Amino acid sequence: MKRTYLAYFLPLTALLYVGVISIAFAREPEVSEKDGREILESLKDVGTMNRDIQNVGKQLVNCPGCAAKEPDLKVYLEGDTVDLGNPYYIHENEPYVIYLKRTAKTPAKIDLKFKNGHDYCEKMYVGTNPWSPSGPLVMGCQLTLTRYEDEEVTLNLKNLRKLKGDETEVIEVKLTKRNPRAAKYEITVKNLSSVTAKEDIGKKFLGGGFNVSFEDVAP
Repeated sequence: MKRTYLAYFLPLTALLYVGVISIAFAREPEVSEKDGREILESLKDVGTMNRDIQNVGKQLVNCPGCAAKEPDLKVYLEGDTVDLGNPYYIHENEPYVIYLKRTAKTPAKIDLKFKNGHDYCEKMYVGTNPWSPSGPLVMGCQLTLTRYEDEEVTLNLKNLRKLKGDETEVIEVKLTKRNPRAAKYEITVKNLSSVTAKEDIGKKFLGGGFNVSFEDVAP
């Protein structure tokens, strides 16, 4: 009697096992297809993220001459001389940006005057190294002060197009220092309102400052 029971039970168990395996294999393609779609969507998201990372810090320019940094100073060009004050520099290679607004009444030649602040050593220290009295002399600055020197940038605007009525143009001036506390600075100038106005910058022959002229190269 026991053999008869086993004879019926074992085939039934085998059939159930085969059925379970068949169902598992039958559902596998459906799961794999779903996982594949999820993987593809994830790859798309990763690609979008990579593009966003690559574009970090890049300026998306929607108009000619748009600036990435807000101006530190805005000035109307109304006279032969314009005082820009004392430009300040917080970080190295970060420009001090000035917007100059040109109108129909702006003179053809303008002198931009400003103070260039920089450190200098007022008192030097010369002595011996207390840890090595017989060694070489040690030199250094004992007292550092700030000096302000007069600088001048001359703008020659005579070759730019004549403005009429309420027309205006914006000229951008950037003053940049590699070392905020040093005297040396670099200058870039650009007419943000015209894509055909090309600038020419040169150092003054005498004294500190630069000469800047423009030429309209429109066809």
